[in-house]
Amino acid sequence: DVLLHDKLQNLHFQQPLTARWYCSDASKQKILDTVPFASMDAKVKAFVQMCEELHRECRLIRQLSRFSVLPAKQRKWAQRYLPDGLHRPFNNFLASDARGMQRLLHVALFLSLTLAWHGGWRLVP
Repeated sequence: DVLLHDKLQNLHFQQPLTARWYCSDASKQKILDTVPFASMDAKVKAFVQMCEELHRECRLIRQLSRFSVLPAKQRKWAQRYLPDGLHRPFNNFLASDARGMQRLLHVALFLSLTLAWHGGWRLVP
């Protein structure tokens, strides 16, 4: 709700594409959890600053997800005939709320725990 022309009105903003596809829900929730509620000015200033930082991060993730291992001349061909995972390796991990990246982190954690357990098991006499 904002005051425009001495009338209280609902004002809605369009959500950027980067916020829908390239920002994790945890990052969005962090903003909601850490915004100070001391005064309205501090609240708005902190909220806008956190959103700008998150937007920069989301744009970087979008650029990484568009990265292709193929030369520029062959990208159009690859977009038409190849699955995205074959020529854009980061796209699978970073798109859709970074679920692929979260899965990769869980697999890496499991592998590191398995290796640590195996190495520790060998050390015990």
